Amino acid sequence: MKVNYQANGGFFVGVAALGLLIFVSCQPSKSLPTDNVVALQSIEDTTVVNGIDEWLKVSNERFPQDWAGIWEGKLRAFSYSGMRFEISMGLNIMPLDSGRYSFTIIYGEGEERQERPYEIYAVDSTGHFITDEKNSILLDEYVINNKLFSRFDVSGNLLLISYEKRGEKMLFEVVFGNTTPISTSGGQDSIPSVNSYPVTTLQRGVLYRQKN
Repeated sequence: MKVNYQANGGFFVGVAALGLLIFVSCQPSKSLPTDNVVALQSIEDTTVVNGIDEWLKVSNERFPQDWAGIWEGKLRAFSYSGMRFEISMGLNIMPLDSGRYSFTIIYGEGEERQERPYEIYAVDSTGHFITDEKNSILLDEYVINNKLFSRFDVSGNLLLISYEKRGEKMLFEVVFGNTTPISTSGGQDSIPSVNSYPVTTLQRGVLYRQKN
């Protein structure tokens, strides 16, 4: 069976978590005192014992320079009913003479192999990048703490795609759902209206950097 590898993915974020993010982002920015920096370092030391330090670690890696290489692994697609399929996946990131980097995504093997020879380049120094799909499509991408994000809608579908590098391993995820709200609530008194969107599928891949 030939699998259609058009992006499908799903993920859910609660409204409560979103409210917390909005509250934090609206607070006035201020410098962090030195004693707080020491306290945060102590917290990081503690989380090593708890086994969650890698999730909270501040990364000093550069994108795309420190991501360059050949990455290979497996990709699985999940829906509410379980795993839908598994395929091989690859990602090649290499510097080009133009100053851009190749960002070639490979799905499948043999007759099922599909290669997408994209390129990526920086817009500015704020972590804003553009992925050029070489077919008139240009996707805006953003790097935050060594994680690359893109969010866009196409043909009535809303996608959130991320790549996160951790040492010699990379986690790839696609969040997929419809752009039509499944429900709307709130909207009374001073409460804003909230649209909820369906989540249908999740793609997740784990890639490993290949040694030369």
